[in-house]
Amino acid sequence: MLIIEDFDDDGNPYYHTPNDLVEYYDLPYFKMLSQLSIASVAACAVPFEGVGIKESITLNNQFTLYPNPVINEINIEYYLKGSSNVEISIVNMLGQTVLFQSIKQSAGHQYETIDASHLPKGQYVLEINSGDGVVQKTFLSRKC
Repeated sequence: MLIIEDFDDDGNPYYHTPNDLVEYYDLPYFKMLSQLSIASVAACAVPFEGVGIKESITLNNQFTLYPNPVINEINIEYYLKGSSNVEISIVNMLGQTVLFQSIKQSAGHQYETIDASHLPKGQYVLEINSGDGVVQKTFLSRKC
């Protein structure tokens, strides 16, 4: 907020000058800055799940991971349009790959069960890469 005051003798000659008039400010520039700030804050609110989904790996962009939170096993379901070498990896929040599997899959619906009993309590990302596309979902590991 810009406050314009008259230029009387108030004891502080450096507080306002004649150049502080509104006509000297580039209002379109400040409008653009405020829009960028709002867009940056809004981008932080976008959910992580579904990043990088491509039609070539999934049917109607569906990739199911359950249960969430995970205790001992992770069940995943996805659809491949064609035969592919599928890489399944689990990455912790430090970026370390804690599990990696490479499987040759034929076209169609795929069902996999992954042993997660060794995962410490925390948040992870499960990634499926078919070579043509990548799908990712976050999940929590919880030990009872």
